[in-house]
Amino acid sequence: MAGSVMECGTDWRPSSTIPRSRSGTRHRFANVATVVELACITVLAVSGYLLGAGQYDLLTDDEIRYAEAGRQMLRTGDWIVPVYNGEPRYQKPLLVYWLQAISQGLFGNHALAARIPSALAAVITLLSTWSIARTVWDASTARWTVLVLGTMVEFVLLARMVLIDMLLVACLQASVAAMLSAWHAKSVLARSFRYQWAGLALGLAVCAKGPLAVLLFVLFALPLVMVMRGMRRRGGDSCGEPRQSARLDERSLLSGKCVVNSPMVSAISGDNPARFPHHGCFWDRRELLLLLPAGLIALLVGLGSYLLPHWRTGGEFTWQFLFAENWQRFTSVINEHPQPIWFYLALVVPLSFPWTGAIPFALCHAWQGERHNSCEATGDGAAKCGLGAAWSRAALIHIGLVFAFFTFSRTKVWTYTFPAMPSLALLIARWLVCQLRVQPQQLRRYLNLALGVGVLVCASAAIVVTAWPDRRLPEEVQDEAFLFAVRSWAWFLVGILSLCWWLSRVACSVRLALATLVLGTVAWYSVAVYYVLPTADRMWNEPVRLVAGLWQHCPEAEVFTYHVHELGLNFHARRDLVHHWRNEALPDLYERLRHPRPAIVLVDTKLLHHLRGLPTHVWDRNRRFVVLANFERPSFPQIQADQFAVIAHEEPTVRHSR
Repeated sequence: MAGSVMECGTDWRPSSTIPRSRSGTRHRFANVATVVELACITVLAVSGYLLGAGQYDLLTDDEIRYAEAGRQMLRTGDWIVPVYNGEPRYQKPLLVYWLQAISQGLFGNHALAARIPSALAAVITLLSTWSIARTVWDASTARWTVLVLGTMVEFVLLARMVLIDMLLVACLQASVAAMLSAWHAKSVLARSFRYQWAGLALGLAVCAKGPLAVLLFVLFALPLVMVMRGMRRRGGDSCGEPRQSARLDERSLLSGKCVVNSPMVSAISGDNPARFPHHGCFWDRRELLLLLPAGLIALLVGLGSYLLPHWRTGGEFTWQFLFAENWQRFTSVINEHPQPIWFYLALVVPLSFPWTGAIPFALCHAWQGERHNSCEATGDGAAKCGLGAAWSRAALIHIGLVFAFFTFSRTKVWTYTFPAMPSLALLIARWLVCQLRVQPQQLRRYLNLALGVGVLVCASAAIVVTAWPDRRLPEEVQDEAFLFAVRSWAWFLVGILSLCWWLSRVACSVRLALATLVLGTVAWYSVAVYYVLPTADRMWNEPVRLVAGLWQHCPEAEVFTYHVHELGLNFHARRDLVHHWRNEALPDLYERLRHPRPAIVLVDTKLLHHLRGLPTHVWDRNRRFVVLANFERPSFPQIQADQFAVIAHEEPTVRHSR
């Protein structure tokens, strides 16, 4: 086949054959459109993940520990050893505590400020994943990737929770996006700069999660490199035709000319020129030299957050974190997290909603390879050069490796497999784009099937939730307002899915049904944020807020909890020490309540009889907690006496003061 000659840069990457004046104008308009698109994504994501985040307080123990340790770090000025409830906290690296301290220092000590780092990390994750999809495929796939990933249940949850998983994934996605952008840079200086950004992001990932971040990065980078090398050896591309390798001889390279076969020239000189460099330019010695500074930056940034606490604690931080927090979690069950082997596969169904029904088709599409469909005939040159197929297969392998690794871990937590979700969103988005381009009617049939099954499953679950007798539920959730909110929320979801299913059957455009699904999902999340979660928060955190308010008015009092989760008393009251006691500490609790020093106790309602005979006064109670103290309740106008729904049953051996 006759070869064509095209100009190459000094780094041997082919440049565009489009006239410079025309391509320059086109690129200027494209850059402006890209900036506007990224700005819209940022604004929508920030507002979507932060609006209503202050409607409810912190709900889980992990959220409370991270937020409170950050508050104490800000108060004490000790940025090296995090402290929680008077004890050093070695379970996690320092990045999450630093971000909590900075956020609360800027915005105040409240739940909204504590959630800002996770929301911003979610925005970084979306932008990085957008960049990956835009580089590998095209703008349509990038937009669909943002929609798919940004509306997944697990992504929305972690964007609104004070946990480290979103920080980890944001750093990993930023590192992969920078690495991929470096591969497409035309100059050595630009590639070096982007490699260094990738190294910085990887180092921050290590600061967020520890050595596990390096393993998760390798679980994606290694399959991608191996798949691309395998494609190069086989001499084939994603279109199913033998790839005529570019004939690079010494004379052509020295003269700045690349002799490239005509199929490659037509691919590279299309609407998206020079998107993907020639396969033979990867991983040469010069490229490896550019990677060395990036690796050094990752090493320095990653180790920096460990060496300081290591020296301050005499090695105790390193031992506790590396052994107890990492190795023991993999080899044994800690924190009462034993789960069956199919745990993560079962969680994919709810956590990937509303895109659960697309997962089998997207995985099959990636497994078969894009050569088996005509989608790339309408795509851009980058995918035709083989990157699209290589990325799809590498993402598929990455998902399998992440799920396999954490499945073999003895300790299983629902957030562990979250690093695989961006790859899953990429595959789902690419499948949707391909179906919309070449087989919209087949996509309509798939959508009808998935939505029909979803309506049946959700309607069955809503019927069970509604018909289940209240008396057979745990006493802690037998609250009429809370149960009504949950049941209404379930039927609202059934209504949304039914509307989408009806539109997919009668609407002229399948895009309308997909848009309705996205908007309906956003409305469903809004109902949760503004109605369901505040209702649960009133049931869960109202006793905590009451005790925190009383503690602020009685600063000389000691505060104890008996068989109660930590619940953020420190964070709400802005106090450093709360005594959390169990059965073995009951004699000490008796002694403290008999002591003349004021003491306030938050106790589980079912265990109030353990404190019989003590000189205590019940201040308030609901179905979950009882607030009592060894002194009569003072009258504070700021604290209402009817904050709880008081239960008629009273313990006769405990005095009640109102």
